[in-house]
Amino acid sequence: MIENATNDELTSDQQNTVQEIEWRKTRYFLYVFFNILSDSYCLYMILLCISVLLGIVLNHLLFVFLVSFLIVQSPSMRGLLQAIWEPRSAIFSAMVLIFLIIYMLATVYYFEFWKYYEDEMCYSFWSCYVYSFDQSFRNGGIGQALTNSYEFKDEDVVFQYDKIIFDNLEFFLISLLMANILSGIITDKFVELRTRREENIANFNSACCI
Repeated sequence: MIENATNDELTSDQQNTVQEIEWRKTRYFLYVFFNILSDSYCLYMILLCISVLLGIVLNHLLFVFLVSFLIVQSPSMRGLLQAIWEPRSAIFSAMVLIFLIIYMLATVYYFEFWKYYEDEMCYSFWSCYVYSFDQSFRNGGIGQALTNSYEFKDEDVVFQYDKIIFDNLEFFLISLLMANILSGIITDKFVELRTRREENIANFNSACCI
């Protein structure tokens, strides 16, 4: 009986050892997997291979993503992408602010100036907002896409001063102010990255490691 109990205990210990080894293998696999996902270049290559396979199986248009490989391999183009990616939180905050500004302006346009929208594009608030957002960065803003802010009556010109104010306010806030803020964020980061790269090159050429 003692011998049988000892054999049972050894068998149980062996099972625990096997389970521990399997758990270590699983943890190692998860560690390697998350390290691969955390490496942006490795993740990009995986997605590129997936796009090739999907292009063969589903749609050949997916092959267009192969052009991005030329962008990634070019240091200058990679620097431009880095200048857009690194300040992503600031760019996201600026875009949220743009959405909110256009939302406030579209609310006023929907209730007060809906009749100035061509082809009844402002038949609902959502259509008014989408159309206003679409025209905010094109053709000089919303005011440029709407009908004129004046009309002729009895050989005289009648101005809609409230609409003129809102049209110019929208053009100033979106087309001038926020667009320049976005471009300024990207430009500042690009200059910072270029300066840092030039300093690294200068230190590499002038410093001597012993």
